[in-house]
Amino acid sequence: MTNTQSADTPAPGSVPQVRLTLLRQMLVTRFSVDELKTLCVDLGLEYDALPGDGKEGKARELVAWFERRNRLPELEAKSKQLRPDIAWESERSEEKLPVISPPIFQKPPPVPHETINQHQIAALFHDLMQPASRFRVLRLIGDGKSGKSHFMTKVFPAMAHDAGLPCVVITLRYQAQDVADILHAICSYLGGLEAFPAYHTTYEQAQNRAKAQMSGVQAWFSRISQTVESGAEDPRKMGRDLVPPFVADLRQRTGLTLLLFDAVNDATDMMRTWLTDTLVGQVSALAHVRIVVAGRSVPEPCGSYTAVCQSYVLQPVEEEAYIAFCRRTGIDLREQSIRDFARACKYRPGAFADLVVPNFSRREAAHA
Repeated sequence: MTNTQSADTPAPGSVPQVRLTLLRQMLVTRFSVDELKTLCVDLGLEYDALPGDGKEGKARELVAWFERRNRLPELEAKSKQLRPDIAWESERSEEKLPVISPPIFQKPPPVPHETINQHQIAALFHDLMQPASRFRVLRLIGDGKSGKSHFMTKVFPAMAHDAGLPCVVITLRYQAQDVADILHAICSYLGGLEAFPAYHTTYEQAQNRAKAQMSGVQAWFSRISQTVESGAEDPRKMGRDLVPPFVADLRQRTGLTLLLFDAVNDATDMMRTWLTDTLVGQVSALAHVRIVVAGRSVPEPCGSYTAVCQSYVLQPVEEEAYIAFCRRTGIDLREQSIRDFARACKYRPGAFADLVVPNFSRREAAHA
């Protein structure tokens, strides 16, 4: 094998980050898991041996593996060969691929909570809040402790508050929640059940039918048996019955409304499917509603909202960003210690903040 590089082969480490990001996002959004496995086989790699969790993590590590070895053109060529149906160049030029879009504002928006060099995702959310945004759904993906929940529960709601927009945050960590629990929670944030009359009526009718069918002790035991046997089907049935009137009521609202769903990977498989296919699929048809779905892995967008959905994968952050964060927030650590802690936390902002803020922040000590 010759070491001579072709004219279009970049030197190691010289590949523009945007090229790496676009290729990774293309693999994440346009390739199935089976297609990624086939791609790895064709390239002489084992898919399961790649580091990273889920399809997003595997795609990230696959791109990184070829970039480190100065073989990125080989990965790009084989990807195009495997999926010739994708108009690779026009996908970029016409912005059909749901990846990072250019912000419609000139300056980065102010971030109300301290972050560790994650202004790009804050800019995307700012863009999502604009009435003229062509996107309505944002998939936020990242490994554990990468900062997802910080954005979903603190940064994004604060940005929405500053913009004067209603923002509902729903966490799916609690698997005991059913469809009605989630829809009721959204309604309570947006004016109560009286603001959702069609949904409320449908829900009450369903409850009354259930009560009419269940009377007496025998029926009570029968209900327990039916719940055990068919409880797994409840989300689908409730989704069919409750989501259309909920969306009809939501359509009557004026002004932008933000719905944030965190920890999607912690939900049951059926709940994830209901959320991403049924609820998001129908709500995304409303031009005045914006949705963010976050998790370590998030189901692929279904066809009904692919064109208005963009994805963002949170990446490990460089050491200099941790140093700047510590200087801004009064973390009393030497530079080398900051680098050591960042490395120990595998460059995950959430893990780093959980470690150093409570233990080394002068601000925390002042309030202790």
